Amino acid sequence: MMKQKKSLPLIIVLALFLSGLLFYNFGRSIWEPIYLHLRGLRTISGLQREVGPRVEGRLGPYFKKAGINYTSK
Repeated sequence: MMKQKKSLPLIIVLALFLSGLLFYNFGRSIWEPIYLHLRGLRTISGLQREVGPRVEGRLGPYFKKAGINYTSK
């Protein structure tokens, strides 16, 4: 009887974990639209604004060394 009480929470946790994994893999048509709505759609211009300064800082010296103008616009 005591062994049964200890194993029940473990079975519940494993079942929840497995169902979460299955929902992640096979329920994408359900959760992905909600996720995209919450996160917002990403556009090319938005990504350029977001990562442009970092990329320009990293690649700028190489463009300058090659004698090419770097423009992120």
